[in-house]
Amino acid sequence: MTNHRFISFLFLTLSSLASGCALGELSLTGEERVRYLQSIKPYLQYWEKPGIEIAARRQDSLQCGTARTDHAIEHVVFDKAVIDAAMLPGEASEATAYTKVIHRWERCMLAKGYLFTGECSNNAISKAKPACERPLRK
Repeated sequence: MTNHRFISFLFLTLSSLASGCALGELSLTGEERVRYLQSIKPYLQYWEKPGIEIAARRQDSLQCGTARTDHAIEHVVFDKAVIDAAMLPGEASEATAYTKVIHRWERCMLAKGYLFTGECSNNAISKAKPACERPLRK
């Protein structure tokens, strides 16, 4: 590992620890850690529709614009070209474009009859998500 890479790695590790990120998982050992890791669901699994099989849900997600990927099919990911296409001239951040893309995907899944069963917090981010609009959500 080069000196620069080591310093970057060290900085990221210390930043994560200082911010409290990863501390919860790092404090878990053995069976507790296994249960914690198994409890994490990919985002697509929070979208339910009565009578729909996993393969059909995945196909619907693809039709709504997710990237065709084998390793992350249950994770809602988008091709960089899709995110770049959503960026308006003068937008400095891909985050804004990504938000537009994920909201478009959520509206598409809702239009297909899916319900979001994940958590919607009482904050501006959740309130802006189509998945968390009322009365569409369970």
